[in-house]
Amino acid sequence: MKLDFDLETTFTPEWNGNKDLPAADQFTVTVSDMSVADMLIVVDAMASIQDVQADIDTGKVPADQMKAVLTAASEIMPRYCTVHNLNRRDGSPVTVEEVAGHSRYLGLLMEIFGAMVNTSNVSEDDAGNSPTPSD
Repeated sequence: MKLDFDLETTFTPEWNGNKDLPAADQFTVTVSDMSVADMLIVVDAMASIQDVQADIDTGKVPADQMKAVLTAASEIMPRYCTVHNLNRRDGSPVTVEEVAGHSRYLGLLMEIFGAMVNTSNVSEDDAGNSPTPSD
């Protein structure tokens, strides 16, 4: 059997007008599939959030729930993500650990965290690629 899905994906975040820049100036993020244990931590942290981005944008997420999500993201994200071509004014690279740990990057952290969840979730497209129990 050949599986038709990747365990890693690279995407271009929208954060801070990134997608409006010329392609050569845009930064990207590579996200790897999470382990089952880490995925369960994320699912638990996000349990009561229906539409993550919409609920966060409209302030529907209680502070304690948001704290749980951000704590999970900041602890787990460095294990599964790499940031490419995001540099400070002096040209030095911004690391994923910085994105996960500094409030200035909160919007980017949430965008990457959403990509992590999407990358690690089984989609309808993946369903046909999974073994099925035999009778």
